[in-house]
Amino acid sequence: SSGSTRRNTKRIPTRTRRRSYASTQILAAAIARASTASPEDIRAALQMIGPESALDDTIFGKFYFDENGDGVYSPVVRIVRGGKFETLE
Repeated sequence: SSGSTRRNTKRIPTRTRRRSYASTQILAAAIARASTASPEDIRAALQMIGPESALDDTIFGKFYFDENGDGVYSPVVRIVRGGKFETLE
């Protein structure tokens, strides 16, 4: 098995991997919020992730889309402790 797919690796994930993981978290939240599994409803659910309905628990912390559709988040360092993300203080 390749080193990039091994569990318990001590390497820090690349920026691309972190962003891909965050994108997956955001998409999963939109799918959960959508009224059906149709692409239109999922797109509408993504568009509803705004300041008032932000996602609080992404790998980047609080995340939402602004009025232009751009992602907004405050970069934080998060670690996994006890199977959950925690902000590193």
